[in-house]
Amino acid sequence: MLAEPIFLPRFWTAQPPASYVFLRDDNGVPAEFYREMADKLSEPRIVESDGPHEAMLTHPEALASALLTAAVD
Repeated sequence: MLAEPIFLPRFWTAQPPASYVFLRDDNGVPAEFYREMADKLSEPRIVESDGPHEAMLTHPEALASALLTAAVD
């Protein structure tokens, strides 16, 4: 059973909702780079959060709040 192929005809055409979290204090990667990546998504919800590139370690509450906001429809 595990060797049977899976048929997903609409997989590559699906438009799932997308979100993007920008970190305001991120000096590790230029903001333009992040904006270019977000522009490749189809109408993403853009959420900004305080914190640097290591926000998971330095600003976990702010990042968690931003992720929750990004995940809500």
